Amino acid sequence: MITNDNPDGGGGGVGYWTIDNVYRDPCGTSLPVEFVDVGTTVEELVAAFPQQELSRVTQPVPVTIDGYQGLSLEVHAPKDLDIATCPKYRIWEYGEAGGRYMQEPGDWDRLYILDVEGEIVVLTVTFALDASQAGLDLATSIVESVDFVPRSWPSGATSPSAAPISPPSERGVPASELVARIPIAGFGIAVDSGTGLVFVAANTSPSDGSVSVVDTVTGKVIDTVTPLSGGVPWAVAVDATAGEAYVTYPQGGTVAVVDTATREAVAEISVGDRPLSVAVDPEARALYVGMVDGNVSVIDTTTRRVVDTVTVGDNVTRNETPDLAVDPRSGDVYVANSQTDTLSVIDRDSRQVVETIRGLGHPQGVAVDPSTGQAYVSGTERVSVIDTRTRKVIDTITTPGSGIGGVAVDPTAGVVYVSGMTVIDTRTHNVVDTISGRRFHGIAVDPTTGNVYLTQGFARVISVLGAP
Repeated sequence: MITNDNPDGGGGGVGYWTIDNVYRDPCGTSLPVEFVDVGTTVEELVAAFPQQELSRVTQPVPVTIDGYQGLSLEVHAPKDLDIATCPKYRIWEYGEAGGRYMQEPGDWDRLYILDVEGEIVVLTVTFALDASQAGLDLATSIVESVDFVPRSWPSGATSPSAAPISPPSERGVPASELVARIPIAGFGIAVDSGTGLVFVAANTSPSDGSVSVVDTVTGKVIDTVTPLSGGVPWAVAVDATAGEAYVTYPQGGTVAVVDTATREAVAEISVGDRPLSVAVDPEARALYVGMVDGNVSVIDTTTRRVVDTVTVGDNVTRNETPDLAVDPRSGDVYVANSQTDTLSVIDRDSRQVVETIRGLGHPQGVAVDPSTGQAYVSGTERVSVIDTRTRKVIDTITTPGSGIGGVAVDPTAGVVYVSGMTVIDTRTHNVVDTISGRRFHGIAVDPTTGNVYLTQGFARVISVLGAP
């Protein structure tokens, strides 16, 4: 962002963006955050802004900058915006940097949305309500005089989306390669080793609560599961032994049970306020559901009833449990508590917290490697490695970017995937690969092929990486 403080009016500037998501409610604080689908084209991104509540959006007009065509429109915050109740009027989200938000009543942006060699680029002119005409003219002239310089892509690549993943810096393991892109917007994802299918909590706009089913062989969507009731699906877990998938619906406070053979929703379990995460223990026939209030609901998957509630995270209200994982060897459950910087360990038999591991840097993702007995917890700019026998942190790995997000382990390949995207060697705990691009949300590894499935929220694409 290039800023301009003009003595004759409000400050402002020009900016360059790519947009992952457009907020439906700029002042919203409820979870899960609801976004408007931005699509993959200029027209689809432009169509997202009028669906944003409260904002005033002008009609788009054709525009050409440096020979690249697109559309221009303006987005205005309300002139009567109450900054006491809405200190950050959020317009869009981009990667880990956060995105664009307005802070004063009447702030506005003029957007130039362009298709630059297949990449959707957004240039902005940003000003306050009392911006001077001179300042506005200056910023507009800067944007409209932009020259795009072609990037030097690696050999064989024709665009950023086609650029190969950077090679590992250590050991002789070949880097993962992008093998497919599946056009689905989604967050939660899980692979069913029994059927060879991938179940994705699809995020359509408006949401119909559906779950997309992908064939791991063809990489194609072969079915859509309609839930018993609506809402936005969030997290997914699969019990391949029982032939069931479990999908959380935060807004409805439910967990849907899907028969993986018939691909039909067969039951709905009420669990309470906003279930955010889910993990299954096939041996104990238990399902663990992380709630927004810091509790974990325990469900008997045979009776499909809640049989217990475990409080984690130092009893902090709205603790938020963004992820949890089951140790397949011991049955212990590891719960990431993002607001208290802790990881709770729940004993399978007693259903009690038997250990609280502290100082993990805003933990949000957790996975257990059954081959090594180590748990990996993603936090801000780090991944903590925990010995599940001693329940102690034995290593801390610095990760590029924030390191916040989901975690998945491939025991066969000996690697850990961390949303962001970082690949870690489970033997040396070294970062062996980094994958650039949009922020990834959900991660799932196919235990049969070693392929990795990465959801990108409303970016409307699932990236599939080949086994390393």
